Amino acid sequence: VVSSRLDSTCVLLDDDQVKCWGRNGRGQLGLGDAVDRLGPPDEPIQLGVGRPAKGLAVGGGFVCARLGTMQALCWGDNQATQLGALLRAPAYGDEPNEMGDFLADAYQGGGRSVRSIVAGRAHACVILDTKDVRCWGDNGHGQLGVGDAEVHSLFVNASGVVDLGRGP
Repeated sequence: VVSSRLDSTCVLLDDDQVKCWGRNGRGQLGLGDAVDRLGPPDEPIQLGVGRPAKGLAVGGGFVCARLGTMQALCWGDNQATQLGALLRAPAYGDEPNEMGDFLADAYQGGGRSVRSIVAGRAHACVILDTKDVRCWGDNGHGQLGVGDAEVHSLFVNASGVVDLGRGP
């Protein structure tokens, strides 16, 4: 699986590991620094013990992976809370000890499992095991699908699932 957006590219390898290259100003390459890479690094991104990647989505300055644990994990730019976790820094993955087991899973609420993930410029959405959609991050144009253009985060007015208007 290859996912690319703007000026960063990530690849999900057959062994469930991830390698990213390109622009790295917000730590979106997940290598513990903010140094751009002209090609794939020798080592894969450290996602943590027992957390293999099964899906991948590259946003604008951040990356999310769907893990084998059926959770989502995001790193890189967090200025619009697009990493979806209890992380307050403006970026994660640009400093040592921010990846792997140090990085929190994206919050899904109610112990739900993630079936697929997609990323936009500064927001991400997942389809849960209930077939519900949950989004987080920038909502300036209503892209979270919750009926407004207000800020939604774990800290302020957390959004629920997207109402897709399905019948009973």
